[in-house]
Amino acid sequence: MRNLIFEVPLRNLPGVVLQAESATGEYMFLLQLERRRDLVAAFDQPITIDVNIVDRRGRARHSTYTADYLVIDQLSITAVEVKSDK
Repeated sequence: MRNLIFEVPLRNLPGVVLQAESATGEYMFLLQLERRRDLVAAFDQPITIDVNIVDRRGRARHSTYTADYLVIDQLSITAVEVKSDK
């Protein structure tokens, strides 16, 4: 089964079109994002970052992480991971 890709233009950020890969999670998130008046910028699938963590047993672990969206508003920068309702 192929994923559906939705392209969602954000009216509050002229010229910005973000992609959503799920109708229930990401698409609904973008519709909510579109209503925000404090939004400065938004990016889908921003860069992958390296993550170094220490697990419960004290072992160092290395991984990578790519958020679904990076949202910048007037007060903060937030990496957003959207989980769809199943």
